[in-house]
Amino acid sequence: MMMIKYPMMFKNILEKLRISLRSDTLKSSSHRKFNQIDSQYICRVQSSAKRLMQLIQSDSNPGIRVELRVISSSDHEMRLASELRTIRDQFGYISSTPQQVLLSQYNAQSNNNQILHTRSDFNGAHVTPIRVTGREENQERNKLAPWKHGDNFDSSAVPSALRKVERELRKRNAFALGDLRDITINYRGGGFFKLDPHLDPAEDGENVIIVGLCSDTVLTFTEGIDASNWKSPESIVTESWTPNDIDVKFPRRAAVHFCSDARWKLKHAIRSGIVLPNNTICDWWGSMNHIIPRNPERISVVFAFAKL
Repeated sequence: MMMIKYPMMFKNILEKLRISLRSDTLKSSSHRKFNQIDSQYICRVQSSAKRLMQLIQSDSNPGIRVELRVISSSDHEMRLASELRTIRDQFGYISSTPQQVLLSQYNAQSNNNQILHTRSDFNGAHVTPIRVTGREENQERNKLAPWKHGDNFDSSAVPSALRKVERELRKRNAFALGDLRDITINYRGGGFFKLDPHLDPAEDGENVIIVGLCSDTVLTFTEGIDASNWKSPESIVTESWTPNDIDVKFPRRAAVHFCSDARWKLKHAIRSGIVLPNNTICDWWGSMNHIIPRNPERISVVFAFAKL
């Protein structure tokens, strides 16, 4: 039998092809199974603080996964946040007019004292939300992020700091992710992280991953109701939008991925917050028994991927 001798150059090419094929074979074609971390960080909102915590188990999870320490260290977080502020200064625009936010003055004895503050004057903080996106919204043309959106998304225009985060999300093999279709960056200040319930645009794709920086918070998934059916603002602060809401404890440097029913049937949101006697604004997770203090600033990076 005659042996075929390949020149060294072709041997190298063949070896690279084999490595590439092995990598593609190992690439997950489905999301990881729901795990203990998911169960420990996702719970049902409780109508009474006296009830036991109802953690969401795998068989009732609507499609939410929590990945901790996607941003590996505090130093990495600081560098990334600094680069994102530079992007904000170039492309950021005010994404909504200042609005009233109802906060509940909370202490261990009583939580019935409701105090109304406007977002622009509480503690003198500048808290108007700022946003960077390649999607055409209401921003001026020079504020449109260069990476664009959807079918026109241009990965080559994404800053290297964000490309590094995308690579980290992909290499974990926790998610089955198709092409990147959108990156939106949201900036909040003054401890005001309020986000009304909403669905992200359908053209963004099946997979949404939010990476949170600079502060812990609680992300809430609520039924697909419109604003006319919400509880009163006073009730939402301390009871959430509906009795069936799902709370996700969202530590800084972590990522929350949602797809399936959590993507298409549930809206995601962040409640206004409660105020401690020392004026610290906090979230609550599941019930008022579990208080999570906020830092003054939060930056969230929303990655949207097509279905693989």
